[in-house]
Amino acid sequence: MDKDSRNFTELKKDILSAFSADTNKLCRWFAMLLFGIYLLSGIYIVKINEVGLVKRFGKVIRENVESGIHYRMPWPIDEVDKVRIKEVMRTELSFWSDKAGEDILPSYCVTGDKNIVHLKIVVNYQIKGPKSFLYEIYNSKKILENSMYSAMVDAISKVNVDDILTIAKHRFQQDTMRLCQERLNFLRTGLEIKSVELKNIEPPSKVLPMFKDVVNAREDASTMIHDAESYSNKIIPNAQAEAAKTISQAQAYKIKKIAYAQGETNKFLKILEEYKKAEDITEFRLHVETLEKVMPKAKKYITGSDTNDKEIANTKFFINSP
Repeated sequence: MDKDSRNFTELKKDILSAFSADTNKLCRWFAMLLFGIYLLSGIYIVKINEVGLVKRFGKVIRENVESGIHYRMPWPIDEVDKVRIKEVMRTELSFWSDKAGEDILPSYCVTGDKNIVHLKIVVNYQIKGPKSFLYEIYNSKKILENSMYSAMVDAISKVNVDDILTIAKHRFQQDTMRLCQERLNFLRTGLEIKSVELKNIEPPSKVLPMFKDVVNAREDASTMIHDAESYSNKIIPNAQAEAAKTISQAQAYKIKKIAYAQGETNKFLKILEEYKKAEDITEFRLHVETLEKVMPKAKKYITGSDTNDKEIANTKFFINSP
């Protein structure tokens, strides 16, 4: 019995020893696996429209990590924040109310000539400074909205109500965008305004028909002015072309006449020079040349029935003009 008990005790020790060795080995492998998983947890992916910012113990050590697969030290050593910088975000702001039948609605702006208008705008913006956007301010969207409201009030206070309802809309949009961006840059929000669109603008409802009449009249006047300018732009070039043509023809006629007169003068001077050399001969030659030109055009008429010297005496010559 003692022998069997001793054998059992030795067997038990052998089993425990073998099991302990396997357990230690398994624990080591399991610990290595966990450590490997922990190291692999440092792998992160930045999408195409994003950038990453790596923080080590809360301090930013890498900015603008581009899209792709990257590695950082596992948590809690390093952390990664991602920001969508290529996404254009959109928000609508307004000084407007859907209530009707009121002279002065609860939400309005005052123009430069102290008139009341209600308006709606749409703002498109992007994140350009991820670090400032994430860590340097709180509630960026709220700051954007407040800055835009302030910019709208400043911009509309510099224009008259007739202009903002007609021709000054584009200028108002540009001024609002510029003023808002200056405030956002000063506050280091990391936001960039891409565009500001004036969606709607109206005076109070009770005076809206009168304002519409004014706007329609201005538009009609602008249309008439545009038509008149178009007609002017069409007629003036034609008139200028006709004037240039007439002047060119007159100049050509002038040159032709001067050249002809100079030719006749030179011809006369040559004849005069020959005439002075031999007056009788020259006079006779001129007389002959004149007859050569005139006689072929002369017609002879014979009157009477007698064919004698009297008939010849009664012969008359008539020169027909060419």
